[in-house]
Parts: sequence; C-alpha cells; structure tokens
Amino acid sequence: MATLKEHEQELIKNLTTDGWRARPHEIEWPQELYCVKAKRRVYILLKRIHIYILIKNCNYEDLEKIVELIKSKFRTYHSIWIVADSFTEKVHEFAHNTQLFGLIKINVD
Repeated sequence: MATLKEHEQELIKNLTTDGWRARPHEIEWPQELYCVKAKRRVYILLKRIHIYILIKNCNYEDLEKIVELIKSKFRTYHSIWIVADSFTEKVHEFAHNTQLFGLIKINVD
C-alpha cells in the first residue's frame, strides 16, 4: 500500500502522461489531504477541468466541507473526484445521485 503523498505523485504522473496539465494545490484541512487540479483542452475553446481530492477516509460531513472549499478556491470545474481508502454509505448515495462527483477507491497506508 502507498501513502496519500505517493498516490498524489502517481496521479499527477498518470494525468500528465495522458495529456492533462496536472498540478497540486494547497487546501487547508485538519487531516492529511491533497488536491490536484487537472486541465485539458478538448477543442480550441473548450477546457475540461477536474479536481481530485485525496483523503484517507471520506464521510458525508467531510464531503460537504470539501465541496465548500473547492467552490471557494476554484472558479470553474467540470467534475470533482474524491480519492479515498473508504467511503461511508451516505457518500456513495450522494455521488450516485449527482453527475458532478466521482469516487475512486485506493488502498492507503
């Protein structure tokens, strides 16, 4: 299993290899959390922007706070990906009911 920091570096490497411009962003959070913003031009004027949040465990209360942080920090984005070791059932339901969120499960040390 890898640490969150190692997963952040792997995510940036994979996105960059696939043609995205990916870079980390600082977000203040009481526990360990990483944020990666990825951009890619699809057509001349259209940009796709994805925000990846790497966190150990994600519950619904954390998700609400993370969404508020993202809204205050980033002006535009097309999707938010929460990358975590575990998700609560309420987070699964919320992500299932909206097209804005995606969940990626990873194993974290």
